[in-house]
Amino acid sequence: MPDPGEVLVVDGDASIRSLLEVVVRMLPRRAIVAADGRSALALLATHRFEAMVLDLILPEVSGADVLQFVARHTPGLLSRTVVVTTLPPSHWSRLAETLSCAAVLPKPFSLDELQTALRSCCRGESGT
Repeated sequence: MPDPGEVLVVDGDASIRSLLEVVVRMLPRRAIVAADGRSALALLATHRFEAMVLDLILPEVSGADVLQFVARHTPGLLSRTVVVTTLPPSHWSRLAETLSCAAVLPKPFSLDELQTALRSCCRGESGT
């Protein structure tokens, strides 16, 4: 069996990051975690990821800035990105990059919904 792909998990909240990490391992995939946007940018600059789970509200560098970096440097990853956020749609729907993401899930989100979105990302299917 081939090694599982790597999924970047970016969330500033340690408990949510741990939950996201468990969901990724259930796929089964390897979760690479970042607690802030700056760390995420460093990882994105040096690694290729099969998919990404990203919160928009992050310390250091915002999730919107992370999405803009991805759009410039690895645009194919946008369609394999699941955004999780507490921001209202009136905020994130104005970000052009979120329109290209596989899914935007409001917190609190359903674990089934997250797993379904991530499975689609990891199979390379277009977003929902």
